[in-house]
Amino acid sequence: MNPIIVLDPGHGGTQTGAVANGMREKDLNLDIAQRTRSALQAFYGYKAVMTREDDRTLSLTERYRMANGRNASLFVSIHCNAFDGKTRGYETFVRRNPDARRLLVGKTLHARMARFYAKDFCKAPDRGLKTQDFTVLRYTAMPAVLVENLFMDHKVEASLLKKESFRIEIAKALAVGIREAIGVL
Repeated sequence: MNPIIVLDPGHGGTQTGAVANGMREKDLNLDIAQRTRSALQAFYGYKAVMTREDDRTLSLTERYRMANGRNASLFVSIHCNAFDGKTRGYETFVRRNPDARRLLVGKTLHARMARFYAKDFCKAPDRGLKTQDFTVLRYTAMPAVLVENLFMDHKVEASLLKKESFRIEIAKALAVGIREAIGVL
């Protein structure tokens, strides 16, 4: 059976997420998610469903209910980070107290992104695989992962995120990581 992947571009509509260096997180998240969907479909033939296709406001409840209603194999919420303008890196979250399967999925996707972000053009610090009680992680029936793709308020990382070519590479890395995560389910 072909897996169904739900991609959740974080924020949207009235919820902009972080705003820094001329970028809005909601826009970056949607762009990366759309490119990830395209890569998943083109390279692996996976069915990838988006929680939002455009700039609309969705509640957290709508997001996880959509995933649960699709009987999805995997839920991936896509974000970019911001903090103090000095902090760098990427991180991945799974729900607090994950079962072994959910933890393995998180570790697998995080490891793939670690290899991508360690490349010379980026050398972003690995902030780790973490657990958190985010609503979209806690209430999804399937394994769920939330990825934070760099800090948009850090000058170097913002300059990368502004490049379409870099966002394409993020999407490709996410697609490979999702394929690997599906492989451990």
